[in-house]
Amino acid sequence: MKTAMIAIAGVLLITPSCRTKEKETAGKGGGASVNVYPQHHGVAKNLVNFKVYIKYNTNDAPSSGVYDDSLTCINRDSLTIATFVGLRNGKYYLFANGYDTAVKSNLSGGLPYTITVQAGQDLELPVSE
Repeated sequence: MKTAMIAIAGVLLITPSCRTKEKETAGKGGGASVNVYPQHHGVAKNLVNFKVYIKYNTNDAPSSGVYDDSLTCINRDSLTIATFVGLRNGKYYLFANGYDTAVKSNLSGGLPYTITVQAGQDLELPVSE
């Protein structure tokens, strides 16, 4: 009986140290950055007034239309770009909208994206009418 109690006490002492690693969730607080390049039919020029939205921890657009963060695109080297910095590994949904001066039309589009490494990444985000 004494041996059984010692064994149970030993198991109870060891069990707390065997916790599983907490799952990392998407969002701010990491070392990854994503350069998002909206593109219309594979072309990034002629795009103006673009804004990129990001939703954390999902592969789908939010049904409420509410995103966690957004950035207004800038023009760098004739390309439209928005750069999200300080992101952790996880699932994201990105959405962009703006205007194409070549076809004189409003454009939008979105896609899921997963960050698996803490590094700089480039993402071409297709948009259409």
